[in-house]
Amino acid sequence: MGRLTFKANLVLVLVLLLAISNAIWYALYQQKQSEIRSWELKYEHLEEMFNKTILRLKQLNENYTSLQFRYGRLKQAYDKLYEIIEQGLKATGLNNLTNNSSCSIIVARVGGILKTYETLNKSLAKFARIIWLHTSLGPQTQRLIDPERVMGYVLSRVVGRLYDPNHPELLDKDIKQIYTWVKDNIINSYDTYFPDIEIVYANISGKLYPKEIKFTLHREYVQNPEETLTRRAGDCEDQAILVTSMLQAYLQRLGEAYMVCVISTEYDVTHCASIAVVQGTVYVLDTAMEYFGKDVNVYNVIRSWLAYVDYDPQYIDKVMVVNDNFYRVFRGINEFTAWLHNLLHEKK
Repeated sequence: MGRLTFKANLVLVLVLLLAISNAIWYALYQQKQSEIRSWELKYEHLEEMFNKTILRLKQLNENYTSLQFRYGRLKQAYDKLYEIIEQGLKATGLNNLTNNSSCSIIVARVGGILKTYETLNKSLAKFARIIWLHTSLGPQTQRLIDPERVMGYVLSRVVGRLYDPNHPELLDKDIKQIYTWVKDNIINSYDTYFPDIEIVYANISGKLYPKEIKFTLHREYVQNPEETLTRRAGDCEDQAILVTSMLQAYLQRLGEAYMVCVISTEYDVTHCASIAVVQGTVYVLDTAMEYFGKDVNVYNVIRSWLAYVDYDPQYIDKVMVVNDNFYRVFRGINEFTAWLHNLLHEKK
């Protein structure tokens, strides 16, 4: 009997030791699991930071490439102006004038100076127009929307055909293809700094001559379609100019396409997209914000777009509508949608 009791107690001790051992191993296992999870979280955080760094590096490289491109264009313009000034000085021979020069020679030389200055003035005005074309949106934006520049892209890479009223069943697919191609191939990119120019003129005998030129840097540069296709990057207005040009090329004037910019003066914000009006339907293509909509009801599709991009209509005090042969600024959404409603019914 005593031997049986001893054996039973021994078994209990062994079971107890096994339970304690299991508890210790389980605690160690839990601790290791916690450490492994902690390292996993650290790894995930580092991986996320690495991806963000790569993305930021890509954006910086895009901005640097864009800045190099624009610097090259500015340098060419500056070199041209310098060449004109140098030629003017040689033509007038200012360094050859002396105190003994006759009055007629001096008058002739002064006349030459004025002619050279007028040439310089014209070149400077042309240079300023080139800069103003790219530093802000306005009537000059008509010159940037150019369906001819993108016709080859539309035919060879984007849609593969042009609009045919005899096959209306292809219209939705083709317009959606323009939206999808730009959305997938053009990266959203902020503008880099670009110089703006202000010229102060003096009125001399009824003619305006520049007496002071001021340069300031603004983070705004409006691209033409070729620049956006070359860079494969652009902000909302750059993408809208490209999409509008493609829509016009595709529609061949058998429908209407416009760049539309909603503007809030109070909040100092502007956002641009493209619209097409064809076959009694309004299409809205906002590749920057990844919105595509269509409706036979103007008010529905415009309100849907604004709700998607989170723009409250009551704060929109201007709507700019532009293509290569049209420019108009409406006073708020209601005036714009009324105009668009009338246009839609005219095109039915």
